[in-house]
Amino acid sequence: MKSAPGNVHGHSNSDSGRSSSSKSTGSGSLSGRVQPLSDSGSSGRSPAPVEGGYEGVVRDLEDKLRERDVELQQLRDNLDENEMAICQVYEEKQKRCELELEELRQTCATRMQTHSQKAQRAQQVLQLQVFQLQQEKKKLQEDFSQLLQEREQLEERCTSYEHEKIDLGPRLEETKWEVRWAFNTVCGGPIPNSLLVPTSWALAL
Repeated sequence: MKSAPGNVHGHSNSDSGRSSSSKSTGSGSLSGRVQPLSDSGSSGRSPAPVEGGYEGVVRDLEDKLRERDVELQQLRDNLDENEMAICQVYEEKQKRCELELEELRQTCATRMQTHSQKAQRAQQVLQLQVFQLQQEKKKLQEDFSQLLQEREQLEERCTSYEHEKIDLGPRLEETKWEVRWAFNTVCGGPIPNSLLVPTSWALAL
């Protein structure tokens, strides 16, 4: 009867070794639970409490796994919340950038339209000035052509007067001598100088 407790104790030690191997793979609290089982075995109890100790270890492991699952779920929830917050911030930044880009486009379009209108008005003013200058140039050319024609006409008239003067000079002298001779013949004396018309007057007439 005394050898039975020794067998039970040896069985408990082997179970304790297996429990320690299970501890290395599972949880660090296994050694604390195996020692009471070996003590109970040494007191002469049956191996049933050892199996109950395994069930407790399994329950502890399951509890820790559930805790880990809860922690993982919390981490997932936190990651989801962080991801949602990051996505929200990114979307807000993207919307703000799009709004700023649209405002910049509108500003550029407005400035381009303003500059285009100014350039168009300036071009119209320049075209009007060019047209006016062309009209003035055309009028000046016409006036210049008219002056040239008048000058040519005056030169022709002057030339004609010169020719008439040259042609009338001998005839006037001849007429003057004829008048003197006729007066001398009729009046019996020379014609007074006061009655003679200067040649320049006659040419002017």
